[in-house]
Amino acid sequence: MLGKLLKYEFKATSRTFLLMYAGVLVLAMITAITSYFAPDIYTSTTPGFAKNLSAIMEGLVVTLYIVAITALFVATLVIIVVRFYRMLGDEGYLWFTLPVTADQHLISKLIVGTVWSLASFVVLLLSFLILATPAGLPDIFKGIAEFWRDAVSNGFHPSLWIICGIFLIVVSFVSSILTYYTAIAIGPNIIKSRLGGTVLAYLIITVAIQIISSIFTAAVMPAFVGIMQRIDRLPYDSQLYSVAGEQALVLGTLLYGLLLIAFAIAGYFISRHFMTKKLNLA
Repeated sequence: MLGKLLKYEFKATSRTFLLMYAGVLVLAMITAITSYFAPDIYTSTTPGFAKNLSAIMEGLVVTLYIVAITALFVATLVIIVVRFYRMLGDEGYLWFTLPVTADQHLISKLIVGTVWSLASFVVLLLSFLILATPAGLPDIFKGIAEFWRDAVSNGFHPSLWIICGIFLIVVSFVSSILTYYTAIAIGPNIIKSRLGGTVLAYLIITVAIQIISSIFTAAVMPAFVGIMQRIDRLPYDSQLYSVAGEQALVLGTLLYGLLLIAFAIAGYFISRHFMTKKLNLA
């Protein structure tokens, strides 16, 4: 049944997301083309009105691109939240008559939300690459390749940095989505207003997360700073420096990742509890 839920969720949301992705990438291409040809207009023989028109068009295109990428992430968040919010609202009378468990509902929504969040992030990166094309994309890749070779020659493993980054991005998305789900599940049980209760619950959860994060940081930061200070005393070109530096990177990634995972697990089971024991569809 989980497979059917996933298929339905992707089908219900794919058209909207794909249209948004296409719009952002098209605007990125238009912005890149405009930026590429704009300098050719600014010559001594170019009429003033042509220069002004070019500047206005270039500014308009850039503004539209910025609005588009901002709207992309806002829309991604709104769609993810609204899909779950509706399931625990009027649509819940239909959803919870299906032979589907609360775990399957949660997991399907979480997987789809995470996939679309990652896809939106990838589209943003692709749009940046498109914008960089007029500035010399091959030169950018060449610079990255040289940096990679220098890092490897000094004993570092850039692939490990990428793995740590991807891990933190995925865990951050999952934890954030479950925070919204938890607030939506708790909300109707705080006050009669579903929306007001959800907002209030989210504020309470956010404050609790900040307090726990601060306590956690205060507990581990002194030891972590001590490790970094010992690493700084090592010669930069030594093998020990690269090994110790990457060990610190992995340690920091794991510590922060485990904190986010703990928040995600707590959010999952709290949401599940309210969906099974205190479900309120009013």
